Amino acid sequence: MFQLELTMNKRGIFHMHCNGGIYGRCGIAILQKRGIFFSADALIALAIIMIVILVAFPIFEYSVTKTNVHQDSIVILSSLKVGEFASNSLTVNTWIADGIINDTEKLLIEQLGIFSAENPAYAQALAQEILNMINTTENMGIWYNNTLLASKNTTPYELAEKVDVARQTISGIGGLGEGSATGFSARAYLSGSSQNIYTYFGGYVGEGNISFFLRDTHRPSSIEMELVINNDFELFVNNVSGGTFSKSPSESEPVRYNLTIDSASPLIFAFFETNGYYFIPSEPEYDYDLIELRGKNLHISGGFIKVTYRKRDVAYDQTRYYFPGINGVINLYDGFYIPGNVTNMSVFLHMDSNYSTFLIIGNQTVYKNITDGEETIIINNTQLLSYGVNYSQSSKKTVPLRLGLENFSSSGGNNAKVDVFSVTDISFSMRDQPLLDAKSANHELIDVILNVSGNRVGLATYSTWAYTNYSYNLTNNSAALHNRVNVFSAIDRTCICCGIMKAISCYDANIFMDNFNGQIVNTDPYGWFIQGKGGDVNITDKSLEGDRAMVIDGNATVINSTHIFAAQDTPLHFQFLVNHTSGTGWAKIEIKDSYNNTYAGISMHDNYFWNGITSFAPYSPGKVYKVRIDLTPGKDRYNVSINDTWYGRNLPVQTAGLKNAGQIRFSTSTANIRYIIDDVKIWVNKTSCDGSGNSGRHMIVMSDGSPNELCGVSTKRDSGWDAINASCKAKNIYNITVHAIAFGNGANQSLMKNISACGGGNYSYADGSNIVNVYQQLASNIIKVTYSEQTLNVTGNVSSILYPDSYVEFNYVKETDPSGLRLTLERGFYNNYSGNFSLPADSSIVETKVISYSGPKWTDKVRINGNKTYDLAAYGGDYTKLGDPYALNIPNSLVKINNLNNTVNLTVGISPTNSTYGSIFNKIIYTISKSFLAYSNVTSTLEGCEWTIEFEDGTNITVGDSTLDACSYKSTNSPPGYGVYDGDDAAQAAVYNLLRAMDLNLNGRVDIKFEEQDLQITLDQLSGIPFIKSEEIQIRVWR
Repeated sequence: MFQLELTMNKRGIFHMHCNGGIYGRCGIAILQKRGIFFSADALIALAIIMIVILVAFPIFEYSVTKTNVHQDSIVILSSLKVGEFASNSLTVNTWIADGIINDTEKLLIEQLGIFSAENPAYAQALAQEILNMINTTENMGIWYNNTLLASKNTTPYELAEKVDVARQTISGIGGLGEGSATGFSARAYLSGSSQNIYTYFGGYVGEGNISFFLRDTHRPSSIEMELVINNDFELFVNNVSGGTFSKSPSESEPVRYNLTIDSASPLIFAFFETNGYYFIPSEPEYDYDLIELRGKNLHISGGFIKVTYRKRDVAYDQTRYYFPGINGVINLYDGFYIPGNVTNMSVFLHMDSNYSTFLIIGNQTVYKNITDGEETIIINNTQLLSYGVNYSQSSKKTVPLRLGLENFSSSGGNNAKVDVFSVTDISFSMRDQPLLDAKSANHELIDVILNVSGNRVGLATYSTWAYTNYSYNLTNNSAALHNRVNVFSAIDRTCICCGIMKAISCYDANIFMDNFNGQIVNTDPYGWFIQGKGGDVNITDKSLEGDRAMVIDGNATVINSTHIFAAQDTPLHFQFLVNHTSGTGWAKIEIKDSYNNTYAGISMHDNYFWNGITSFAPYSPGKVYKVRIDLTPGKDRYNVSINDTWYGRNLPVQTAGLKNAGQIRFSTSTANIRYIIDDVKIWVNKTSCDGSGNSGRHMIVMSDGSPNELCGVSTKRDSGWDAINASCKAKNIYNITVHAIAFGNGANQSLMKNISACGGGNYSYADGSNIVNVYQQLASNIIKVTYSEQTLNVTGNVSSILYPDSYVEFNYVKETDPSGLRLTLERGFYNNYSGNFSLPADSSIVETKVISYSGPKWTDKVRINGNKTYDLAAYGGDYTKLGDPYALNIPNSLVKINNLNNTVNLTVGISPTNSTYGSIFNKIIYTISKSFLAYSNVTSTLEGCEWTIEFEDGTNITVGDSTLDACSYKSTNSPPGYGVYDGDDAAQAAVYNLLRAMDLNLNGRVDIKFEEQDLQITLDQLSGIPFIKSEEIQIRVWR
């Protein structure tokens, strides 16, 4: 056994000693093994050369001692083979004999890496053996990455003032040849998942109790309903009550209801796993659970029920359209889609009606009769063709369907009550006689509307903004309204949009909201105006809530993003989420008035929130904060809360005496900074009046010119578009019919026509004093309106029944279904005209539906990527005779795949020549098919873990072995979309890769719900394959 000793003299000259002698037989022995040391003759020659050098050059003493023992040692470990080292190591010889080491040709450093990856105890023993062979006075240790394997030292490493490190990287640990360490690979995939089945109601379903069947063989895990429904109702499943639910706020705004089917639910035993509540002979393979909505004269103006099943064999039938059950007055406007070329059709009706009932498919009447009590009617394929049903027009199209009672008339609406807002222009151009005429017209309107008991009138005036002092809440107090009209005064500029938004605030305190969701990444945020150079403002998917946010990236110069809103002179609240992600510059948030003066402003820098030069709250970069600013125009103080704690109270405003607030601005200054803004909200203290009393809502907007003030309602920087979009918003969201009057020769008649068209109201022109007659006639027409296009006002005892086992059946040439698991996704429109969606890579489209909350109108046109897919006018010009589909299908061939954007547009109308935008609540519901599987790299370990997984609906699941490490995939991980797991564990890495593939918007929530038994992991044990990783052996010396 040899002993190697490395020493150094005070001049830093390095010597080797073996077995007590300098050079000698140790050097020769090592030479024979590795050829890396000199023979004795060579050393004598070297000594002669060194003597010459020493004579020729002066020798200096060095006060700092240097050593290369760590470098020389790393060279030895990288050169010496295990077999060569074993001749001097009993321990290594034993390992070879016992089969612990199988390859003696490996280098020492390689064997250290293998032991470190597989058995750290062996690695520590081998490292100690190596150190024992090196005789040095230095403190010395061997590390694997940052893990100490062995050391020999006189002073602790922790006390070191000087550390020298020699490193050697070793790649492919575990796969460096035959007989090497074993590696592992894993594959994770879903064998099944929970599935959602949607049942869609028509554009209008009524009047009475409404029902339908769930056709399946399993109990659902949950039920969600999204409905526009006119009255409160009680839900029943197989005659078991599931609770009472509230009506929708308007005819165009849906409400979402959730029912969880668990042990705490009264519905847990209402569903039948087998032998369902009802049996239908034509479909013996299914069980039937009856779902009923019971209430007073119910009607549904669009909606769906989503049923979630915890299983993998949900029926998916596209050969029948099922009618909803109606017990009351049959009044159905709907449609159905045939996904292929039709070969034959038939109709099965199960009804009880002593009124003449008609059925129209497309534009052809296929049935008209009275039933003899409860009766079934079959209309076969031959009959349908003889009635003129056009199969070519029905193939791969959404076909309107209408079922109702012939010659059934309503009793009128003698009890109907209305609310009317007068929105009057008081800009400077209205001075003198025009203003006097406008006052007279308002006096007449008040008298006509309030002449009917229960009606109410409100006033909203506007110039540069909507002045509270000249406005009045909804009331039936005639004297108070007349007094307010008398003080109208003409002043300043024209903001038509502000007047409309003032009237809307009667019903909704929210002035402006933007969560940026659904917008396209790396584009300018809709409706925000970007100014400045040296930076950028765009949409990011690093959302602080939802799936999108606005990122502001300043580059040492000022850049800002501003949104204008309808200026207010009443108390206001501003709220947003903010995350200062990087940079040392300033983030600034300013509230400005309509003249661009800064009312109040705060900034974020140096880990504090500031008001001017005064800090008032700390913050940490990289964290999300909810900021709220409360202020009252005209006041010189304001308040700020951070994460619901009031840090800044009575802060001084930047500019005192300002009369309104009409802009919010986010900007940068001084240095590089990047911050994210999300979920911006602006609202007034409360709704300005009680808007819940009357169902008939109207607004009369009058103007004598063109607008020249913005209010930020449209995505364009155009005050006219703002006014039009405000009118659309009033109608589509708040069900306010907007009428428009162009007053005088200077009025923008084209604009006022568009305002009335989008608001679903009437347009009029008035000149001079005849404006009084125009107001009088319009007020009278409003009172006379008692019939809303599709809605019947029913009185008396009228009874007819349509049973929910009725259907239209169609056979067609089917296309091959794509393979893979099916996932249904919902995507809301980003305005009342457009929505978009995209398919993940390597997925196929199964079905795409656009759902339309058309209210009392008809959905008349649908386009995708510019291609028209539905046109109601193709079936005729009289929409009252046609159906109104709520769910409109888009042919698969028109849908772009592989993450390409698809844009959908939808309009509604009451005739081909009277069409407008739809509802902001429209959405796209699409089903994709995709194989969800993922692999790990080859790794050195395979343990697995216990996973906590968050789903898109906010629920969580825990899967795996609770005795193992904890892993997670949750939205609270930082950043979202990145799990907590060990990437060197094959099982953990494979599951993580699968979960990330199922998180389609990378928000830390998995879009596909599944149960533990659905998650499958297959394992492979591999030999001689590199792990595709690098490790590091270090030798450190310290002093």
